[in-house]
Amino acid sequence: MNYLFERDFKALRELKKSLINLVPFVDATKAVVSMDSENKNSLKTPSVYTDKMRLSTRELNDIVQKAVKETIKKEREMMFQAFENKMNDVVEKRDQILTQQLNRSFGRKAITETFIALNRLLRSFITIPFFFSFSS
Repeated sequence: MNYLFERDFKALRELKKSLINLVPFVDATKAVVSMDSENKNSLKTPSVYTDKMRLSTRELNDIVQKAVKETIKKEREMMFQAFENKMNDVVEKRDQILTQQLNRSFGRKAITETFIALNRLLRSFITIPFFFSFSS
């Protein structure tokens, strides 16, 4: 059974030697990792120098669910921003048309008073309850 972990034991022995010789831990670990790991037991012993990570199904599901929720949240925020921008554009266009029509029909003072009154009236009608329900 010792031969299965021989490479790991060798790495730990080298690390211990370096630390005894007062080599800083970071440098000692880098030196051990950079050692030639290709030896006769490398095919038998799983490598301890890989970047692979193992996850359980539950952990993977949690990661995926978190990513999906974040994506939905970002998309929803973008959709609300686009809707708000569109509503602002519509209101601005309406105000421009209204001002142009009033300009043609009335004098400056009458336009201002009429515009203020109509704007208040129209804003009271544009108040649209807008609810989205997304289950989290």
